[in-house]
Amino acid sequence: MCCWEDDGQDDDDADEVWGGPNGEISLTEGRSNYKAFGASHKAYLTRVRPPRPDELLDRA
Repeated sequence: MCCWEDDGQDDDDADEVWGGPNGEISLTEGRSNYKAFGASHKAYLTRVRPPRPDELLDRA
């Protein structure tokens, strides 16, 4: 849906950039990007699908 690949990173280290499948963005940045424009990174906008109702985040 957002093109973030689950790499085991969670809230405790969400501000760290781990590289790997998610490149040069942190989980915090990926979440912020998703709320702002619907993908973890602008480069993925053509590859994402709209979220299902059970996947919606509060965009406030």
